Amino acid sequence: MAMVLSGMIACVCLAIVPLFILILKMYKNDPGKRYTVFEFMPDHKLIVWTGVPVTYDISDIDYVSFSMFSQRGNYSGVFRIVKLGGKKSRPFMFDYSAYTKKTVWKSTEQNIQQVTAQLVSELRSKNISCIVK
Repeated sequence: MAMVLSGMIACVCLAIVPLFILILKMYKNDPGKRYTVFEFMPDHKLIVWTGVPVTYDISDIDYVSFSMFSQRGNYSGVFRIVKLGGKKSRPFMFDYSAYTKKTVWKSTEQNIQQVTAQLVSELRSKNISCIVK
C-alpha cells in the first residue's frame, strides 16, 4: 500500500514540476506578463493567459460573457468565450491584479467592474462582442 502511494506521489510530481518550470520560464523575462489576461497574435488568434494558456481563432468567437461573484467579501470576475457553434469555454477567473499588474489579495465589486471594463475594451478593439451580466 505504501509503495503504491509513493508511486502515485512520484507520478504527480513528475507531471506538475515540468509544468511549473515552464510557467516560471515564460514569466522570467517579463514579470508583468503573469497578470496579462488577453494577448492578441498577428495571425488573428487570441491567447487567454489565465491558468494554463488557451488559444482561440478570433474568427471562431461569437462573444465573451463576463460576470462576477463574491466569496467571503472578496470579489472575482469570470468570463467565458462562446464560439460560433454555441460551445462555451471553461470559466476563466480574474481579479484586480489584472488591472494593477501586481498581486492583490482582496478585490471589491468596483475593482472587478474596472477590470471588466478594461478587458471588454481590449476585446471590442478587436471587434469581439462582449456581454456583461
